[in-house]
This record gives sequence, structure tokens and C-alpha cells, in this order.
Amino acid sequence: MFYCLSSHSSNRYKYVLMDYSFFRINTCQCKTCGREVKQCQLEYWPPKMILEGGKRYPDCLSVSIPFDDKCGLIVSEKALEAFKTENISGYIAEPIEINDDKVNDEVAAEKPQYYYLYVNGIISLDYGAMHYKKKNYCSDCGSYNWSRQKIGESVLDHSSWNQCDICKLIDYPNIFICTQKVIDVIKKHNLKGFVKGKESDVFLPLKAEKVC
Repeated sequence: MFYCLSSHSSNRYKYVLMDYSFFRINTCQCKTCGREVKQCQLEYWPPKMILEGGKRYPDCLSVSIPFDDKCGLIVSEKALEAFKTENISGYIAEPIEINDDKVNDEVAAEKPQYYYLYVNGIISLDYGAMHYKKKNYCSDCGSYNWSRQKIGESVLDHSSWNQCDICKLIDYPNIFICTQKVIDVIKKHNLKGFVKGKESDVFLPLKAEKVC
């Protein structure tokens, strides 16, 4: 069984604000199909981040990154150690600095070390089962149109799964999919700030519920 995995949006928890100057967008026109093509160019990495919001530090934070190879989740040291102990696969972890300008000395002692998980697990949607397909594909720039705008319920292509516990969704790499094992570990170690959604609700985030 698979789930969509993300972070809680409760106002009790802190969330990440990111300085998006770490990349710039270059625009050109494809000579073959005539479409406007936008390409993101990395200026520096990692991006500058600060914490805002509530008083509690969650074990999971979400960010949206426009580079497929850098898409990932931010987790606390507690969460990372739990994942290591339970042999959760599908990521490479690196420590990351996130500033909290509003923190006082009392709260500072509770601030965890955060880590960026570069997710290398992959899984794809089963577009055939969803009656959803790409059309007007351009082999030069890679642009295409979808056969319809509204996706509705999602169906995962289990044959595309590379057997990792944490995966990013091909074509939508800022959406993360996990196995039942990950959900069980989150519950076992009482990790806060994670939310899960059914694999059929990948594009329906309002249906997600907290894990514990």
C-alpha cells in the first residue's frame, strides 16, 4: 500500500519560508513547436530558509523545488535517526541550516537540527488507467499538453516503482509517495508534522490527514 506524504499545515507548527533567488527562469521559444519554454537555472544551493508560524517544531517540513534532482523533504534529526534505525530507503540526507529569527533562548534549546532528504525513490502514475495521456509532444523541447485539465483520482503504476520506501512522483517530483512501512515508523517513533493521503488522492491534498 502506498500513501502521499507531506507536512502538516497546522498553525501550531512552524513552516519554511524560502528565498527563491537561488534560481532564475530563462524563457525562449521553441523553433519546432513555437511554444514558450521556461528553463530554471540554479544560482546557488542550498537556498536560504527561515522558520515562521507557530511555536512547535515539527519533524517534517515541506518545500517546493523546481529542479527534479533536488526535490526532497526536510526532516528533524529525530525523524532521520528513526528512518535509519528502521532501514527506510529512498533518500540521501544532508544537514541544512534553517534560521528562526523569532526564537528566544527558551525555545532555542528545543530547535532540532534539520536535514534535507534528497529523494531518489521513484514511482509513476498509471496514465492509461487514469484515461489521461500526453498529446502534441515536441521531441525538441519536451513540451506537451495533457488530454484534459482535471485529473481527479490518481492511480499509481506499481511496475514503475524502484522498491524504495520514499519516492518522488515522476512528472510531479515535488509530490512524495511512501510505503506502509514509513507510516508505521512515523507512528512508532511519534514523529510530528507528517500528513498522509491515499494513493488515489495524490492531487487532492485537502483529503490528507495527520499520521500521529
